[in-house]
Amino acid sequence: DARFLSASQRGELDWDYLPDDRAFGGSSSRVRVSDVADLPDDLRLTVNAESVSDGHYFEDFSQGPEGASTPFLERAALLSYRSEHWSFDGEAQQYQTIDYTLLQPNRPYARAPRLALDADYTLGPGGLLHYGFESELSNFLHSGEPVPVTTGWRGDFMPQLSLDVTGPGYFVRPAFAWRATQYELDRLGPEQLERSPSRSLPIASFDTGLVFEQIGGSHGERKLTLEPRLLYLDVPYRAQGQLPVFDTALPDLNPVELFRTNRYVGGDRVSDADQVSFGLTSRLLNAQDGRQFISATFGQTYYFTAPRVTLPGEVPAAGKRSDFVAQLALSAFQDWGADVGVQWDPQNERSQRTTVNLQYKPATNAVLNLAYRYERFVTTMQVFQGVPQELQQGYDQFELSGAWPVRRNWNVFVRDVYSLRDPGVDHSTELERFAGFEYRACCWRLRLGARRYVNNHDGSQNTGIWLQLELAGLAGVGSASDAFLTGAIRGYTPPEAVNARPQSPLKGVW
Repeated sequence: DARFLSASQRGELDWDYLPDDRAFGGSSSRVRVSDVADLPDDLRLTVNAESVSDGHYFEDFSQGPEGASTPFLERAALLSYRSEHWSFDGEAQQYQTIDYTLLQPNRPYARAPRLALDADYTLGPGGLLHYGFESELSNFLHSGEPVPVTTGWRGDFMPQLSLDVTGPGYFVRPAFAWRATQYELDRLGPEQLERSPSRSLPIASFDTGLVFEQIGGSHGERKLTLEPRLLYLDVPYRAQGQLPVFDTALPDLNPVELFRTNRYVGGDRVSDADQVSFGLTSRLLNAQDGRQFISATFGQTYYFTAPRVTLPGEVPAAGKRSDFVAQLALSAFQDWGADVGVQWDPQNERSQRTTVNLQYKPATNAVLNLAYRYERFVTTMQVFQGVPQELQQGYDQFELSGAWPVRRNWNVFVRDVYSLRDPGVDHSTELERFAGFEYRACCWRLRLGARRYVNNHDGSQNTGIWLQLELAGLAGVGSASDAFLTGAIRGYTPPEAVNARPQSPLKGVW
């Protein structure tokens, strides 16, 4: 592990190497490079790259279920420019696929290059009128073996004009854009018929909202808000089945997604729309410093005309309403926090997705978590080499995790992830069990931990033990346990990272 820092550059190099790995039949290694350099003329160069010797590396070296289920590793170099009105990105991006069960057509594309140029200007008092454009030119590459996969260039250009009328307690933002997309394909996949398909369409929206506030409490110490918001979106239908799918996906529905002008992420699909989205948020805040104690949000979209544009394998929307989404966040009690998210299907009267998180955190290095995660199980069909195959997705899991100082120099860590049901498995399964301890002295610390987890590739159980000795001022000798603990235990922060944590006491709120 090597790190460097200067006035204009910071970077890190990690290298793990195991010679003569008899289980693998050769040497095993992992290299990760991260670098950010500020260059003259407002330019910045960012490099992030990671590579492993084989697809079993994270399983063999006990990175837990998150590491074992990592399907690919990114390698990217980005040159960016930012000014008041202009921005530019030039990027080369590639992935190393390490999940050998991932079908070839489903493996990510490389982009070399990706060139993006955006402009944003304002006119009038207070920047009343906004105008500009977004543009991107990308070359998508793919090995495509043994099945040919569509590759080629995609150009995307979207000029836009909007009005921003904002005042005390309200905003009104009508907007209009025109999006034009052109493809020049080098290689055609089995289902791609056109070499130069294109798409162009207008996008019109009207976004408005209000903010009502009420000051309460014996000394005016609390503020209650009510924030309704409405978005009307009008996008005509354009047949897009002839367009390839390079980098486009349908994200999970949440209150933020309700107010986007395209329900897809990526440039290969633009959803048609004749719809109104409505959301309502209410917050309880500290009137003096703005700290949030309670926040509740819910929303839904009403379709005047159901959207017809889909991705391959996607089921078209049915009915006049989208799923109902709601979020609740509670941090009013000192050291306690909770958040709940629900996506409810009103057509079939069932939950599509539910998350519940409860946390007790009296200090940065003392935290206990209890979580429940659910996504309804669905079976989809995908075609591989002309043969339809079933793909089942969904989860139903409980999780318990924590980090706790038991004595002055001793800390313990635990995590248990239990699945009530897995795709393709009728019985319950323990996905991960982890336990470890840490001893800290003035000049050194020692960590010992053990993990047992399910390998997502074949469902087998893996066991790993790690030991780390770290001397003050020197890099740790062993695995990157800090990174693992902060990722595995929600809310955990090593004591040396943060000295104090702001509290949100209940006293004086009600």
